[in-house]
Amino acid sequence: MFIASWNIRGLNQASKQNSILNFIRLNKVRVFCLLETKLSSSTFENFMRFRLPNWMSITNFDKIGGGRMAIIWDSAFVDGVIMEVDKQHIHARFTCRVTQLSFYVTFIYALYTVLERRDLWKHVHGLGTNTLAPWVVLGDFNCVCDPCERRGSAPPSAYLMKDLNELRLCSNLNDAPSTGEFFTWHRGSIWAKLDRVLINPLWSAQSVTCQAHFVEMEPGFDHVASLVRIGQIQNLGSKPFKFFNMWLKHKNFKDILGRVWLRNVVGTAQFRLARKLKLLKQPLKQLNKEEFSHISARAKESKKEYKRIYQLALMSPSDDALKQELLEAKNRSIFLKDAEETYLRQKAKATHLLQTDRCTKYFHSIVKKKNAKNFIAALKLEDGSLTQSMGQVATEFVTFFKGLFGTYVPSDGYDRHVIHSGATLDHTQVERLIRPITNLEIKQALFDIGNDKAPGPDGYSSAFFKSNWSLVGEDLCEAVGEFFASGNMLRQVNHTIIALIPKTNHSPTVSDFRPISCTNVTYKVITKILASRLGPLLPTIIHPAQGAFVDGRLMADNIFLAQELVKGYTRKRCSPRCMIKVDLRKAYDTVSWEFLENVLKDIGIPTLFVNWIMECVTTSSFSISINGVLHGWFEGKRGLRQGDPMSPLLFVICLEYFSRMIDLRTMGPNFKYHPLCSKLKISHLAYADDLVLFSKGDCRSIKILAETLEDYGMVSGLMVNHDKSNIFLGGNVANALPQILDLVDFQQGSFPVRYLGIPLAPLKISVAQFSPLIDTVTDYINAWNTKTLSYAGKLELIRSVMQGVQSFWLGIFPVPRTIIDRIVALCRIFLWGGKYAKVAWEDVCLPKEEGGLGIKNARVWNDALLSRTLWNIHKKQDTLWVRWVHGVYLHGRDVWTFAPHNRDSQLMKRIALIRDSIVSKFSSLAMAISFIQKNSLNGRIITGKVYDLLRVRANPRMWMSFIWKSYIPPKFSFIMWLALRNRLPTYDNLGFLDVINICHFCKGGPETVPHLFFDCMVTGKVWEMVKQWLGLRRQMTTLRSAVKWIKEEHNGANIKAKAIRISFCYTVYWTWRTRNAVIFEGAKAKVDDMVSQIKYMAILSGGSAGGLAAMIHCDRFRDLHPITARVKCLAIASYIVHEAHLNESKQFEATFQGLISLHGSSQALPPLCTSRMSPDLCFFTQYFLPTIRTPVFIAMSSFNLIQISYNLFRADEVCLFHNNCTHDRLKAIQVGTQTGAYLQLGRLQRPNRIVSYHI
Repeated sequence: MFIASWNIRGLNQASKQNSILNFIRLNKVRVFCLLETKLSSSTFENFMRFRLPNWMSITNFDKIGGGRMAIIWDSAFVDGVIMEVDKQHIHARFTCRVTQLSFYVTFIYALYTVLERRDLWKHVHGLGTNTLAPWVVLGDFNCVCDPCERRGSAPPSAYLMKDLNELRLCSNLNDAPSTGEFFTWHRGSIWAKLDRVLINPLWSAQSVTCQAHFVEMEPGFDHVASLVRIGQIQNLGSKPFKFFNMWLKHKNFKDILGRVWLRNVVGTAQFRLARKLKLLKQPLKQLNKEEFSHISARAKESKKEYKRIYQLALMSPSDDALKQELLEAKNRSIFLKDAEETYLRQKAKATHLLQTDRCTKYFHSIVKKKNAKNFIAALKLEDGSLTQSMGQVATEFVTFFKGLFGTYVPSDGYDRHVIHSGATLDHTQVERLIRPITNLEIKQALFDIGNDKAPGPDGYSSAFFKSNWSLVGEDLCEAVGEFFASGNMLRQVNHTIIALIPKTNHSPTVSDFRPISCTNVTYKVITKILASRLGPLLPTIIHPAQGAFVDGRLMADNIFLAQELVKGYTRKRCSPRCMIKVDLRKAYDTVSWEFLENVLKDIGIPTLFVNWIMECVTTSSFSISINGVLHGWFEGKRGLRQGDPMSPLLFVICLEYFSRMIDLRTMGPNFKYHPLCSKLKISHLAYADDLVLFSKGDCRSIKILAETLEDYGMVSGLMVNHDKSNIFLGGNVANALPQILDLVDFQQGSFPVRYLGIPLAPLKISVAQFSPLIDTVTDYINAWNTKTLSYAGKLELIRSVMQGVQSFWLGIFPVPRTIIDRIVALCRIFLWGGKYAKVAWEDVCLPKEEGGLGIKNARVWNDALLSRTLWNIHKKQDTLWVRWVHGVYLHGRDVWTFAPHNRDSQLMKRIALIRDSIVSKFSSLAMAISFIQKNSLNGRIITGKVYDLLRVRANPRMWMSFIWKSYIPPKFSFIMWLALRNRLPTYDNLGFLDVINICHFCKGGPETVPHLFFDCMVTGKVWEMVKQWLGLRRQMTTLRSAVKWIKEEHNGANIKAKAIRISFCYTVYWTWRTRNAVIFEGAKAKVDDMVSQIKYMAILSGGSAGGLAAMIHCDRFRDLHPITARVKCLAIASYIVHEAHLNESKQFEATFQGLISLHGSSQALPPLCTSRMSPDLCFFTQYFLPTIRTPVFIAMSSFNLIQISYNLFRADEVCLFHNNCTHDRLKAIQVGTQTGAYLQLGRLQRPNRIVSYHI
């Protein structure tokens, strides 16, 4: 199905009417928005009557003159319902009669000024808030989102782009994948992207594609037509096997693995491992089909079934059969929920919310967005045509990458004297490289691989090997050891899947995809071992101009030095100078293997180690993954694989040949160094494949650089991409300019230019040039579905991801206040879900103990990060940048007395200001230096200490220590934080919106924070029942007074104090959540249900945060926890405890047996155990205790020091001891096993935090 929008600039002429009709017919358009028709209502009705008699229409002609917007649709194919008509937009819902797909469309024709458009953005944002279905927004927006979207005129200001970008952010709208024209409007010499298609994430959530195509400009029009294709994602073929980590949770997994793994397989160690992995696939596929297929639907259904049985159990509490059924349903629901979350985490590869939300909706949205972003629906061919045939798309990719990786290119002109002109490895280093491989080294390499990393062709994740190390570890060690002993690698071990990551979502060609190599875990272990041995030796053999993947060298140093060297390029009356920014064509992918082997040998790496490396490199083969389906097979002939752990190190060594080559060639009299570079002989800077060359701006020097690049390309295979490389000339070069450009086949570039993602410019960088930083932050926010995250989840994303992105920029140069304010605005909008902030950002940036949320103030953090550079200069760190600063700026002086001049760089001026700010905090310079020395680790300054020194401080808030505890889930704490600050959006706080202020619980008064939580009749009853449950009698009137009393009367780390804190925080949280459900979802507030949920969640919260579920003594366990709570109940193996005799209840035995069966712990029992009990009631703690991540009950039979230390009670009287072991075995259990368990428990303990309780 196709919908379209087109600004036609008048529909009066017959030729334009014919163009519109032909466009509809050729593209099978079913819904069409015509903009700027310039027709009256009557004329447009005549057009529809005679030209499109069976179509329906709606216009906004009565809202604004000029015939601005008309929507027409073919009622035979779609049903349309118009929702809203305004002078700048028309909003409608359409349903396809064939597929029954229903979606919303908002057609846009924005007015011409920022102020006029703001009313439009406000309306569209409101539509997005209430839209819970696929939604597309398209039309003429009359503004751009990025400076690159306008050409031929001055770049647009941030002010002009701000509103539309904020709308996209607040409404979770992203540009649809597109093909065709990039610029959609043209007049004279100006091109701009004024028309666009925005979509929300719910398209991908329903497995529907929504893609835009901007048709070529037609004569007589100044806008292109926007054509949107909507269709179901088709089944593209069978996908390869992938191991899902959720399978590890199944109780039968170990048995399935054991049956396969203990088979007798004959062959080499590598073959045996590969064969067993292959034999295991079919049983695992069967397990997945029977137990895990459609996991989300299974989890949803199991939860529904559990709730049904739960209601029956409430009505028949004495029915033992129903209790057992409830227990089984509960265990299955918990199991499937955990399995679903594990599955989605693995697919989403998101680890930043491990300590906050366990939000499957969030992970669902991440997975869907990633799939939609990486989905290849169309491809632009070499002749400029477009294909949507998946067969042709696959053929194009296989042909391209076979030519890239599978083409042998000889190394021509290699000169070993080039490498011998520099440092090589010594005898000690050689011995370290070829020392014997140990099983411990193999295990460490394996456990260093992330559990959710993309698998290779065999489909197995590292989590499979880690979780089953006791069974499969020996085979893996033998296979890896065999490789290092024989030097031979099995071909199937080294097969590679190439995953394609799009660099752009507009008109991609085969070269617009980044190939990422997905290799098998066995191969990764081998190359990680090689990389771990080779990496530490690089600093001794790699040129100082190289900054990538070398210990002790920073990317920032390259950027600092490059920025300093381009500083004088705009001055005409200075010496000529030249910079060449080099783009190496497909750098990693085209390295000559012959060249690589020669360099490795000549740099001193021993032959044995070189053979290991070359065996890994030269036995590779490839298949291409396109939309999850594998295509093609071909052998590699050149290149290093991106994704291979050792590839970055090998590339740096390959580039070392160029560094030494250019050093030799610039030693002659014909080469003149770039100004300020002769003393340190700086001719180039390299960071992986980002290469910049410097020289004086004369023909002979530039010719030497160009010839060196050409010769290096011939010998290494790393050819220069002349189309993307640029030469920059400064100073007095006007007379020599034509001759210089004839010497090099590069375009003359202009500043600013991006180097390592950062803009370089001779003058101060303008605000517009920071758009890459703004875009990066915006892209991260757009990737997160904000509606599925709690405030705590958003906070964690800002803290862990956003501030990491900021730190890269803030640590490199002074970022203007305007840009920092813009980033803060983006983070603020993301956190609060709109423009209205509940708490000022200055308060949010305070530490938690001072009433904030611990987010760093970006301005102060900028200074703290740059203080690292100050300290590196002070201690004269041995880097090219620091040596350059001492030679050019300091001239033997101390950085603490350095006074910058007007012509000095912005960086050096800012460093001087930071220095003065630090010194001003102390009475003397010596004390300031002493402070930094004390707050340095391994010679590196601890920037957090400097930040704490420079930041603004506030008074401590006593209630902050009450709510931010490790055992209280962060989403509870966040709502408590807002409530204690009186910043919850109650109707009292929303008075500026003219809302009716009334409590929706009791209807008896205005809704204020005190009324909502204490004075309301409904919440008052809730508090009374919760207090009775907790054994509290204190009357509570305000949140702060209640917190103060609890801190005074129930402080400390004892069980009851923690129970009260969790329950208090959750009561506030659930009251607020229920209030929102009543207002926005029409729910009813039932006191009993609220209290039941509070008890349930207060206890269950401990299952993930060490809370109440870990604190209940077994003598009170039955009475205190709701029937729905989840805990782990473990018997310590010093005695075998029969749970059926606790309180004379069979329920405990069934609960215990079900949990142990689910956990699989009974498989750890020694085979010679003589107990007659069920294995599910008898197991040994030390074997499984280290793997448990949730709080546990450990039922013990005797009073001991651990019980005394936690002030718990004897439980001996309620236990019966079943002992059928011999005397010797009993002694072994009592002594050895108990000791082993205590050692494991000791490792689990944390200061000021009780992890487990012994009963």
